[in-house]
Amino acid sequence: SVYVAGRIKPIFKRGLKIQLYLDGKPYEKPQTHSMFALRNIDRGEHQIKMDLLDQKGKVIASSKLITFYMHRISVVKAK
Repeated sequence: SVYVAGRIKPIFKRGLKIQLYLDGKPYEKPQTHSMFALRNIDRGEHQIKMDLLDQKGKVIASSKLITFYMHRISVVKAK
């Protein structure tokens, strides 16, 4: 799992929503808080960003694109 949190300045007004994008595609539905839990992410390079949406769904602010790398542990049994 990967946990993503955003911070909105100067203030997060009521009625606004946040849409998270993972690799250019919306991740789940827009929500009213800026904490997301990404589950079952494939290993490798990924990019995320967030859009702040008004009550009509119009983008009023966007974050920078962030790149992260998912590593998964594998266990090899030696005989």
